[in-house]
Amino acid sequence: MNIFQKTIQKSNAWIRELNKRFGWNDEHKTYLALKATFHELRDKLTLKEVADFSSQLPMLLRGLFFEGWSPKEQPKKYDEKEFFENIHNYFKKDPKVDPYKISKTVFKFFSDKISSGEIKDIKSILPDYFKKLW
Repeated sequence: MNIFQKTIQKSNAWIRELNKRFGWNDEHKTYLALKATFHELRDKLTLKEVADFSSQLPMLLRGLFFEGWSPKEQPKKYDEKEFFENIHNYFKKDPKVDPYKISKTVFKFFSDKISSGEIKDIKSILPDYFKKLW
């Protein structure tokens, strides 16, 4: 099996597992939840932490993580309300989606997939409202 087949399989496995954690039967919705949380987390991290975190992602999902990224604006400053609004904006066709539940579920998923040392590093630099989501 070549490297691209492996990353497709691993990325699909992550999406399927996260889909189950949400209790959804909609992998596209799960993809949006992962994308929204990736981007909101990424934009709050330092360049070093962006590199460290992304190095532990499957190659295909690493591309999703970096999609639309502007490193010159790192880390972005905004409050808790804006964080949840930004996640909710990914779900304009599904306004009943709870951005708090999405971020909490995805962060717990990250805790199970990313090394504990990296999660600790990330939590140490994030605003307090992020910490309660882990």
